[in-house]
Amino acid sequence: MIQSCTSLTCFFYLADLIFLIYLYQRWAYPVDKTRVNEFGFGGEDDQASSGEVTPAKEEEKKTN
Repeated sequence: MIQSCTSLTCFFYLADLIFLIYLYQRWAYPVDKTRVNEFGFGGEDDQASSGEVTPAKEEEKKTN
């Protein structure tokens, strides 16, 4: 019984340590909102929420 409680306690201490490392990395390395993802969209490309509408260029207009 004592051995299982000791191993369980060590597991929780290890989980706490990993969580603290995770929090430190989130603080030290913030998310880059200007980075383009695999779909070609950036974090700050959201025009619908900002209310800005830019007219499309002739090259960007695609017709079938």
